[in-house]
Amino acid sequence: MNKTWRERISEARARGRFTDADMSAWRRPATCLVGETVTRYCDMAPEEVNSGYPVFAYALVSDHFAGDLQKEVFEALSENRIDDVERLLDLIEDYALQVKREAW
Repeated sequence: MNKTWRERISEARARGRFTDADMSAWRRPATCLVGETVTRYCDMAPEEVNSGYPVFAYALVSDHFAGDLQKEVFEALSENRIDDVERLLDLIEDYALQVKREAW
């Protein structure tokens, strides 16, 4: 089972840095921060993230705001800015909830 980003952040904080496995998870659509959020809020299996998005999930993953946040996440991960990764995850989750509410 994949670790959640909350778990990854906690472990990175304890060790002082992110790992190559964390960067690898960020690169996969199903396990990046946005993909994980879609999986959780849509009750989708990770392998389903690339196909058949519910309306709200499609809005989230195709949204430029979420894409811009993913770019910031990459920079924060690359520079081991753990607090920034956590802040960005919070923003992605908050935005996902907003988009989901608007879709209903």
